Amino acid sequence: MRFPVLSAAAFASLAACADASEPPDHLRIADANPERGRELIAGYGCGACHRIEGVRGTRGTVGPPLTDYAQRKLLAGIVPNTPRMLVAWIMDPPAMSPQTGMPAVGVSEPEARHIASYLYTLGAARSAVYPPDPPLNRRGQPGAEASGPILAPESLPLAQSANTARGGKPP
Repeated sequence: MRFPVLSAAAFASLAACADASEPPDHLRIADANPERGRELIAGYGCGACHRIEGVRGTRGTVGPPLTDYAQRKLLAGIVPNTPRMLVAWIMDPPAMSPQTGMPAVGVSEPEARHIASYLYTLGAARSAVYPPDPPLNRRGQPGAEASGPILAPESLPLAQSANTARGGKPP
């Protein structure tokens, strides 16, 4: 009996497809194809700066590794990691953070949607909305006092800025 032989490239390609799962519901992007996103990541050379699971040749160390990306709560440390923000970031990172080292490489919106969709498959099985059910203590509710003091918005020094903290006058 003869068994078919897979080339190393075919085997790697199958393994990458098997590892990719669907993005979690809260990170799902309409009309986006994660497999197309994986291809675009390779085509745009994202691996020159990033390590990216399931994309061959991504060994970069300039940018952060994108391991378990679906589990991240912040995008570039500045905005919530949501599909809308990630698509905008992929299209034009300097527009969102002028000091970033990540260049705008001409990714279109449809391409950015595919790329984001792929990134959201990374670590998707362990992803959760954060916080899943945040505790909210409100004045007048039973138990609110037991959990500690609550600062009312009117008690916060809204006019205090870095300038006033250094002894300057409020604006």
